[in-house]
Amino acid sequence: MITLRANEYQCYVDTLAVAGIIPDASFIWWAIRPSLRYPTIELRIADACTRLEDALCIAAIFRCLIRHLSEHPELNADFNPIARAIAEENKWRAQRYGVSASFVDPRSREAKPLTVIVRELLELLEADAIGLNCVAEVHRGVEILESGSSADEQLRIFTQARTNGQSPLQALSAVIDWLIQETIRPDHKVDVPVRLMQADAYSEVTSQ
Repeated sequence: MITLRANEYQCYVDTLAVAGIIPDASFIWWAIRPSLRYPTIELRIADACTRLEDALCIAAIFRCLIRHLSEHPELNADFNPIARAIAEENKWRAQRYGVSASFVDPRSREAKPLTVIVRELLELLEADAIGLNCVAEVHRGVEILESGSSADEQLRIFTQARTNGQSPLQALSAVIDWLIQETIRPDHKVDVPVRLMQADAYSEVTSQ
């Protein structure tokens, strides 16, 4: 996990660009990075979601986190190498186990179910969600925990296809068909992301 100050980050980008490794900062493939176009921070994981509402949920929670940490700089001020290592472990556990994961709480030294972690987080961010007018998007996180993520559905479809006697390739084709239909689902709304991505929302978060 890399930590750089603003001038160090710019030096890092400039060095890679001058060396011809990348054309600009948009080719820095970090999970979180400063935006090249807007005065904000980009969370890149949201563009991997199958469902639009899931992407909006993650983006809304991210905005609330930025706002909350901006207003409470004392939070995680003592973040040390041990805490960073535990955060990396929790990230791996999320990737491996999805919504059924448990996260290590460095303060209590307990392994807490993700359902508990998310509910505690949403409670912490309630005022921020209200302030940023994204309460519904944030609370979509509870629905994801209850119904499962896109990955859970993909695994279910693959397993069901194999149980029905289909080959691995046919089962994968069934998953791809579902992904296509889910992505182009006609009930996806476009007014919500427009509201979430308004320029004044960026300035509100970054000016705190």
